[in-house]
Amino acid sequence: MASNVFRKDILLARQGDGDALNRVLTALQTRLRIAAAQRLGPPLRAKMATSDLLQSTYIDVVRSIKDFQGEDTPQLVAWITRIMENNLRDRARFYRRQRRNPEVVADEQPEAAGSVPTPSAEAMQVENLAAVVEALAELPEEQRQIMQLRVIEGREYEEIAEQLGRSVGSLRMLLSRARAALAIRLERMLGDT
Repeated sequence: MASNVFRKDILLARQGDGDALNRVLTALQTRLRIAAAQRLGPPLRAKMATSDLLQSTYIDVVRSIKDFQGEDTPQLVAWITRIMENNLRDRARFYRRQRRNPEVVADEQPEAAGSVPTPSAEAMQVENLAAVVEALAELPEEQRQIMQLRVIEGREYEEIAEQLGRSVGSLRMLLSRARAALAIRLERMLGDT
């Protein structure tokens, strides 16, 4: 992708153009996959795949691209890499908490290796970045919000309930619906290709 075209796509993405963001992230996908693989050390690699880290990062990028202030590839890669490192720190903290408290609620634990994946786990494993970005954009705002707060940021249900003024039970149901809706949208999109 020519430098001027790429800069234009970055600017359009910052302005909310989803197609431009898809082009930018697709162009950077190999570079970001290498960065994710390098940052995911052996202890975390045993618990999560590189694609898990990338998908969490892409979701954060989609949600916050309007906050990006740079204009060129090195600045964008550095910004996305910081998001990736924050996600890694969050996951590492989660696993340390899990070791200290082995009675973590089942729906908070990542899928165990060899277990049957849930639709949401399959959705997060999807390699087709454009489909993931588009599927997330199609979710209703409440569903995108609960996915961000619970799945990406790893916040506790009680904290989210207080923030959103909802019950923990309603949040669990909302997250379940969001995961199902995302999986359905991805299945539909990937089935069309």
